[in-house]
Amino acid sequence: MAHIVFILAPSVASLNSSLKLAKSLRSAGHHINYVGLADSEELVCANEMPFIKIYEKWFPKGFGDKEDVIDLPIDSSDDKAAQIEVSREQTFLAAVLNEEETEFQQTMSDLKPDLVLYIHADSLMVVLALLGHSLGLNAAYLRDMLGRSEYHDIPPIWTGIIPSASISSMLSTQIAWRKYDFHRWLENLRSQLFSRVNFETMIEALAQKCNYSWLRIDKGGLPPYTLELPELVLCPKDFDFPHIAKPGRHYIEASIDLDRNEGTFDWGVIDDKLPLIYCALGTINWFPVDQYLTFYQSVIDVARLRPDLQWVLVIGKTIPIQDLREIPLNVVIVNFVPQLQILRRSRLMITHGGTGTIKECIYYGVPMVVYPLGWDQHGNAARIVFHGMGARGDFLNVTAEKMKALVEKIDGDCHYREQVHRMQEKFHRAEEAQLGMKMINELLQKQSQTINAQINES
Repeated sequence: MAHIVFILAPSVASLNSSLKLAKSLRSAGHHINYVGLADSEELVCANEMPFIKIYEKWFPKGFGDKEDVIDLPIDSSDDKAAQIEVSREQTFLAAVLNEEETEFQQTMSDLKPDLVLYIHADSLMVVLALLGHSLGLNAAYLRDMLGRSEYHDIPPIWTGIIPSASISSMLSTQIAWRKYDFHRWLENLRSQLFSRVNFETMIEALAQKCNYSWLRIDKGGLPPYTLELPELVLCPKDFDFPHIAKPGRHYIEASIDLDRNEGTFDWGVIDDKLPLIYCALGTINWFPVDQYLTFYQSVIDVARLRPDLQWVLVIGKTIPIQDLREIPLNVVIVNFVPQLQILRRSRLMITHGGTGTIKECIYYGVPMVVYPLGWDQHGNAARIVFHGMGARGDFLNVTAEKMKALVEKIDGDCHYREQVHRMQEKFHRAEEAQLGMKMINELLQKQSQTINAQINES
């Protein structure tokens, strides 16, 4: 049996998307290890997976809770904490380039993996992928972001454009890509001229050091800076827009771990007699607290007008509940709720549109009202609308009236629930097919054939 290592970014979504596959591989007899930053340790261990910390000196526990400012100039902010974080990233990359930091290489040397799966979610992953290339590791990406198409026949994932066969739609898509290319060029120029930290230049230097052509690195898409490695996309292709898949990209199952450890919850606070509306906006704060308070207050105001529904509102750890007004009895406000368990009970979800949450809504047949905040969420929301599984709202211009209209539109029209159920069936079939296991076995077989060929040659 093989030794498979999952390289994990410090994100709950990244871990959740990989757990089912990791457990299935372990059940098949493979040896599994997770490797990542300290912020991931507690959650990985709670799911009874072995975990090895790396780079704790550079990224101590709590680092992942701060804003990623890796490519900002040190002098661009008066915030001393931000300056410290930039300096830390700069110093870390310099240490890697100067071979003063070799912890990842040593860890891989100790583990001797047959296959490395980079769970692609942040800018650090390109550093590890390049170092892995220099070690000759058999590797692939594991990602739940849908990303870009090589042929640009679908809009960028960070836009809300819904493609069609019309000339205007195709033109909008091309303009969006050109705008992105120009913005990226402009930001790189600004960084070269005014920053002490130029992430792209440092990555280019690392690529040269690792004997990997800079021209072979895909610098677009989300996340940027991807090597030419096989990609296992943890989402059935049926959810994506129709398009020609990038060579080497394989859509597999949603890989939803129904047995993951989600913690405990007092279900006695929920009235099971009422249909349940579930609202949560993920674990990352994209906007100031006041903007979230406006949004959550809109949810509360809508709930007051709909006493026939049970509303569960998850506000996280940073939103002061005492600032929310006139909370009716049919609203339960909590910092956390086991998402898989609450979705089993839900009639509709109000969500930010993270890929993991959307996949889980589809799996349980729950229509959505999506308020995208950033990253790939705008593109995810566009796909929800495209497939007729919900509607999208405007987080920055939310009102109780607008939200009520969207909720009642989706909840009151059986078409949306029927469309979700159609996609749900496709997701269940993909889960049963276990395409991820098959793809990983193919990658392991290719590695074995390569090793045998090298032995025969010698």
